[in-house]
Amino acid sequence: MMNRLTDDLVTDILSRLVIKTLMRCRCVCKLWRNLARDPRFIHSHLNNRSSQRSPSFILSTTIWFDSAFRSQIYFLEHDETLGYSCEEVSFSVPDLKEFRLISSCNGLFCLVHRMCRNIIYVCNPFTRCCTKLPNRINPSQNILGTIMGFGFNPKRNEYKVVEVVHCSGSAMASEFHSRVYVHTLGDGSWRGKGYVPCLIPREPASSEAFVCGALHWLCLSPAKQIAFFDITNEAFGFIPFPEIAVGGGGGSLSLALMDGCLSITGSAFHDHIDLWIMKDYGVKESWVKSFSICFNQVMWNNFQTPCIQGNGELLMLYKNQALFSYSPRTMTLRKLRIAGLPSWFEMVNHVGSLVSVSGR
Repeated sequence: MMNRLTDDLVTDILSRLVIKTLMRCRCVCKLWRNLARDPRFIHSHLNNRSSQRSPSFILSTTIWFDSAFRSQIYFLEHDETLGYSCEEVSFSVPDLKEFRLISSCNGLFCLVHRMCRNIIYVCNPFTRCCTKLPNRINPSQNILGTIMGFGFNPKRNEYKVVEVVHCSGSAMASEFHSRVYVHTLGDGSWRGKGYVPCLIPREPASSEAFVCGALHWLCLSPAKQIAFFDITNEAFGFIPFPEIAVGGGGGSLSLALMDGCLSITGSAFHDHIDLWIMKDYGVKESWVKSFSICFNQVMWNNFQTPCIQGNGELLMLYKNQALFSYSPRTMTLRKLRIAGLPSWFEMVNHVGSLVSVSGR
């Protein structure tokens, strides 16, 4: 049967496979192994997988093993027929036994050592290729904390790691200045890009969303603004909030990539969850409230919302311990029973690909 298929048709079929199947197909013959190294095929496969609505994620967890802490990576993906599957990825880095998962982009992700901020890697867990970044610039002031991000510049086919460094600016502990540094994969050093024109909270420790070529953070000041760092131009800008309320009890807000758009999840007055999506990037009037969920429907308020699933239901992560699916039609929440899911984990959206750590 295979002899009747044209090379172009075989290539097209292979480019639509999920990453785990494609990795096994590389062993079929030399032609297919070489195809998996072809930049045009890698690009085609990435585009096909990115356009799928079936979600997939990289999970990281840390366990006590052999008298030391060790981090593990899992790949969680959804099949319309089989549902969710979760498998540990055979992946390790010699001097990075315990790490924090920063973010993922085009099948690559960034890892940083939990205790030593100068140990950073960018890896593809399926090709098992890794590159260690050079040591970062050390500011002269005392470092109070850092925030990192990872993104892609399609104009030059470059991957960049960005770090916002909070430093003490005077003897007053409450006063500090933040500077931004950038490293382009393949370069030998980091570049300082000046001061950050806003106040970004030190938690979470990574950019909350990479959308339209920019990393995004919620601002403490100026208020009701989203700060973004454009990966191509290496400059900051701002996007206004939607008309969203945060109650006197505090509430919480978080950013995410949702259906290719920037989104905000907010819990106002600790009684409901709102999900807003910016349909037209950068246009304030394009913010649309897509979900509004009362806590008497979901029972808890400590949720993150990684994505909208192919069936229109909202995937929800509860306390980094369990995954739930919320149906807006029936207003019901059900816990997903997924074999192999760790008991505690951090999770980022991830498209399995053959992209190399050089970005080529």
